[in-house]
Amino acid sequence: MKRTRESLAETLENLPDGWESYTNALRDLDADQRAVAIAHLCQELGVTENQVKKSRISLQTLPSSSSARLERFAPPMCLLPPSMHKAMFKEGWRMMDVYQERTEQDREAARLKLLEPWLVPVIGLFEGRVIDLPDAPMVASKYSSGGAVAHEVIVVGNAMFLVIEMKPNVERKDDLAQLFLELLSAAEGNKRNSYGLRVYGLLTDLISFYLYSYDPVQNAFFKDDKLIANITREFFCSDMIHVANKIFSILMYGYIECLEATVALSKARSEKQDKKPARPSLTAWESGLVLAKEAQEMFSKGVSTGSIEALEETATSALEILTGRQVVRCLCEYPDFNIP
Repeated sequence: MKRTRESLAETLENLPDGWESYTNALRDLDADQRAVAIAHLCQELGVTENQVKKSRISLQTLPSSSSARLERFAPPMCLLPPSMHKAMFKEGWRMMDVYQERTEQDREAARLKLLEPWLVPVIGLFEGRVIDLPDAPMVASKYSSGGAVAHEVIVVGNAMFLVIEMKPNVERKDDLAQLFLELLSAAEGNKRNSYGLRVYGLLTDLISFYLYSYDPVQNAFFKDDKLIANITREFFCSDMIHVANKIFSILMYGYIECLEATVALSKARSEKQDKKPARPSLTAWESGLVLAKEAQEMFSKGVSTGSIEALEETATSALEILTGRQVVRCLCEYPDFNIP
């Protein structure tokens, strides 16, 4: 039976008197000793890892996971060149020659493998400035137990975009609760680097694509569009055009946010040091920010182009700006992530 936060609160109220003494005893141990003691108790008492995880999620103080109650936030739409979509279509088709269609997959690793023909080329457009950590263990925090997410996309050492797979035979609100916890945990980790950046998340089974974000400044979750991909191979590859454009739009927006934060932090640090001259990297960051915004504006213009040929020309020009020497240098020559 599913345990809601209310039922867990009632269970806590009905625990025998004095049970808190066990908690107090555990507090006297260090973190590793507490983990071993709790694991031993679970093993001895027959408590499964899944039961602990569900209870832990339910006890968190989270906004309602009903997306109907969340405000919408969507980054400006950026359209990739049709020629790039054609290449990803072909690669996705070849991937399904090897791994079969989505309907034939019953293992998580194989299912999410079908996302790679679109995710990898999109991330690759940033030429090492944005990187993917597949099966990344999240840092343990008060929100997360440190479990792995399918993909953690980071920029300048900060988490920006998480991908979590929807589990079969599990209600979506449980998957959504996990995603929200990981978004909170990622945002908390970013704060340790002095970056209060919005963190984005994708919850998917490769049929439905649910997009959300968490803004630590507003301390609020937001919903984005829900996208659907047909299970039939040729329609799936076509529907992934919209998914690829959406993921790229999110990464582009998050990348610019990170550049803006890096420039602001670098200027603030210079002011604190008795107005000493800013580090040489600041000029490169500022130049990269200007070019990234220019590229984003051109990608967004693709929405209003009247033909495939015009879209190809506009988006290709935007890519040339994004991958230009100045934008690359601003992150590759100054990879000091901890002190911008």
